[in-house]
Amino acid sequence: MFRLIRKAIRQREKAFLDKPLKWSCLKEEQWHKEAKTGFDRMKLSDYDILNRATILLESDLYAFEGRRQQDFKHQLFNSTRHYLDDYDATDSKTQLAAEQYLYVSAKFLTAEEFDKYHSQVLKLKIEPVA
Repeated sequence: MFRLIRKAIRQREKAFLDKPLKWSCLKEEQWHKEAKTGFDRMKLSDYDILNRATILLESDLYAFEGRRQQDFKHQLFNSTRHYLDDYDATDSKTQLAAEQYLYVSAKFLTAEEFDKYHSQVLKLKIEPVA
């Protein structure tokens, strides 16, 4: 839902420039704070953590980090990289979240690492339940 709202905001759809804009800003701020202290794996599913990390990695975080934005993103990647190292999606939505996380994280990986992780993610592709 966050991505759909953010896309509508970027397209300047009037219906999304009030409460949805405020909501998306507050969520991004909340997730940024969570990421700074480490996502709570007891409260959040792998799916939620992967999505939040992906959203933060693809977002402009200058308002929170200033010129240290890339340093923060690199730390965030390092703190969530284990999802690639120990990849084991339990359902199709977590699978998709892991794929999106991998593609957004590509700039932090060597070509060899990306290829390795990409083949792992695709090898364990989970078919949606009908």
